Amino acid sequence: NLDPIVGIAELGADPQELELAYEAAIDRAVAAGEDPLEAVEAVYDEFLLAWDDDGGGGLTAAMEFEVPADGDYRLLVGGASSRLG
Repeated sequence: NLDPIVGIAELGADPQELELAYEAAIDRAVAAGEDPLEAVEAVYDEFLLAWDDDGGGGLTAAMEFEVPADGDYRLLVGGASSRLG
């Protein structure tokens, strides 16, 4: 288990932009002596329609998402030792 995270984004969302924002948020939080996990949650809230880190129990991600409208969405899945994609 690589501590997975799962998220739903609009189809046009750029996973690389999310990854850069994620890394920058961690760097800023660490430099400021703040909790990097709180900074990461703010990034997920900004970029993703819904996300989950540990909702499946333990370190397992699990979520339900009620689709708000017809269209295509992007499912993003990552882990602590992997790149989001």
